Amino acid sequence: VGRSGHRYGGVSRGVIIPVLIDEPLEALVIAKKALKEELEKIKIHKEALDVLAHQLVGFILDGVVRPEIDSLLAAIKRAYPYSTLTQEQLNRVVDFLENLGFLRRLPSGVLSVRKRAWEYYYEQLSTIPDVKRFKVKCLVDGRTVGELDESFLSTFGFEGVKFVMGGKAWIIVSINLKKGEVEVEPANDPIAAVPAWEGELIPVPYEVAVEVGRLRRLIAKAIASGRGFDEILERAKPVKLPLNALEDVARNLEYFLKRGVKVPSDKHVLVEVGGGYAVIHCCFGNLVNRALAKLISILLTAELGVRVNVKVDAYRILVIFPTATPHNAIKTVLERIKEMKGEDVKELVKAALRNSPELMWRFVNVAKRFGLLEKKASLSRREVEKLMSSFRLTPVYEEALREVLLEDIDLENLTRIVDRVKKGEISVTFLYHSSLEGFSPLAKECLELYGNLPAKTTAQEPTILKTFEERLRNTLVRLVCICCGWSTLKYVKSLEGSVKCGSCGSRLVGIVRPEEGKVVKVVKKVMQRRRLTKEEKKIWDTLKLAASLLASYGYDAALAFATRGVGVKTAARILSTPYMTRDDLLKRLIEAEKQYLRTKPYWGG
Repeated sequence: VGRSGHRYGGVSRGVIIPVLIDEPLEALVIAKKALKEELEKIKIHKEALDVLAHQLVGFILDGVVRPEIDSLLAAIKRAYPYSTLTQEQLNRVVDFLENLGFLRRLPSGVLSVRKRAWEYYYEQLSTIPDVKRFKVKCLVDGRTVGELDESFLSTFGFEGVKFVMGGKAWIIVSINLKKGEVEVEPANDPIAAVPAWEGELIPVPYEVAVEVGRLRRLIAKAIASGRGFDEILERAKPVKLPLNALEDVARNLEYFLKRGVKVPSDKHVLVEVGGGYAVIHCCFGNLVNRALAKLISILLTAELGVRVNVKVDAYRILVIFPTATPHNAIKTVLERIKEMKGEDVKELVKAALRNSPELMWRFVNVAKRFGLLEKKASLSRREVEKLMSSFRLTPVYEEALREVLLEDIDLENLTRIVDRVKKGEISVTFLYHSSLEGFSPLAKECLELYGNLPAKTTAQEPTILKTFEERLRNTLVRLVCICCGWSTLKYVKSLEGSVKCGSCGSRLVGIVRPEEGKVVKVVKKVMQRRRLTKEEKKIWDTLKLAASLLASYGYDAALAFATRGVGVKTAARILSTPYMTRDDLLKRLIEAEKQYLRTKPYWGG
């Protein structure tokens, strides 16, 4: 649904196509709220320290306020978001700007700007982050499989991390920050892979999710009574909810009624456990569920002594246990949460946020807005972790945490929900399964989306090898005869038979990259018995070895030379080590290319 023609009084038009089970109800709730002109609550950023830092420098550059702490504080507090700002907070920001080299505090207490302040002020005029996109390339076939946001790489981006993109699991092999590329390979074990984000998705508000839960209750009541859905369709007006969409939702809820289990709703939390997973059905929206997931994760980690993975959406939390985890662990943790005080809940969630993806991404952007990082800087996860550790006691970290608490999680509604569970207003029950097949349709949808079940995503090795070979076969190479200097361009797939010179018929034909045309000049210089330079001698020796390998190993040598990062010495080592089948050779070539991609960023020149 787009904008209303960028004009007041215009109408936004669009078609909503539900894909997931709860989406018809979610669309209905949002449409009704829109027709009633109900808006989401406005979140006011109070005492934003990065904006404060920028405005401080602006005040001094403009000269509209006397550059002393008392005068500056009085002027700043006139703005509602900073009406409660303290002198201590202001001084901390001033000290930090002084350390960054933007301000100078004179002995008289007057503040003055330094040369770098001008650049900082005009580069940071917007608080909207510039998000760089990275191309994701499969090293097996060289194709681009998608794009990743800088936000993903700042939080999850390091070699060996598994993530899901396009319904498949991938492993990061290398990250080239300068080129803006990520090389990946298919993952054979997709468990605990991270879903690839594309920017910040708009979260489902608490109020919407709770209403969806209430509609589930009404549908379950209608099914149980056999009255049909007339009452619900009447409640939906003036929104036209198709009956078949409602019937689809009902079919998925019948699972619970047939087993005598209460439907998960706004007043009932159901926990399904089995097969190394727990699906917690909680209709509280993305921000509340994210906060609850942080709390569950930190308590489960303490209970089990090992880290557990959690995935979240607006209606469920998926917990992925390590193998052989006792199923009663989740029940123990939820019982502990039920007995906790509101302040304890908040403090534990804050502790769980440390080094969380949300905080790391916010920290990077706040650091840029403070001028601590260049605007176009791209950092790996390890670099972000190191930076956060170094600046944990600064206004940068404080501001990043404030933003997470306001924008990314909802602690207030979480504490209310815990209190309602204590009072019995919200019930919690458990449903145990011996296998994944026993899970409800609502839970299975969650497992398929976030659990990355092996049966659906496991990459088959023969397919990978075949695709990799096909990429090599379609690689263009240059053939150069070391006897007469004849040269031509050929695809590797045309070299399966005996390779001979097209001019003199010699089998001593070297193979090089297509762009290496200067090799021909070196050959002709040799034929003319002219003296070679040191660099030319190296080229000649390399070409002779390449010709020897092609004559000895034929098509297999051509495959090796078509592999990125495999030079003549590496090719000689790989080919000279005995291998039983061509698949064995292809596996070695894949590993050689991965090694090249991992080490390439550290090469000089």
